[in-house]
Amino acid sequence: MFFDSFIKELAICINTGACRVNRDIELPSYRGIHARMLPGVIDYGSNHAAVGFNTPGTMLNPKTLNALDNMLCAAKEEGLTHCNSRKRIQDFLLAHTDFTTCHLGALNEMLSIQ
Repeated sequence: MFFDSFIKELAICINTGACRVNRDIELPSYRGIHARMLPGVIDYGSNHAAVGFNTPGTMLNPKTLNALDNMLCAAKEEGLTHCNSRKRIQDFLLAHTDFTTCHLGALNEMLSIQ
């Protein structure tokens, strides 16, 4: 759940021309560090398991985040800002990451960019 949301966030960053991953954006996660559920509301057998929210800053190491920042700047240099093309963004991500088309299936839900 976290990485599907994170991939969508990367696509938005590419389309808007952002050159930095927001390290503090809270994205939904099955094992949320910042759980917004009361204990016991959704219990998967552990007091620490709940649907909640995590940030890229807590889920990814700084080296990975810096590499993603560089990738976002490269996307801007390649003219992807405001391209409004899910296909072009997907192709860019496939060429510049180790994501597969399975990972990028998360972009299928993005109706606003085609």
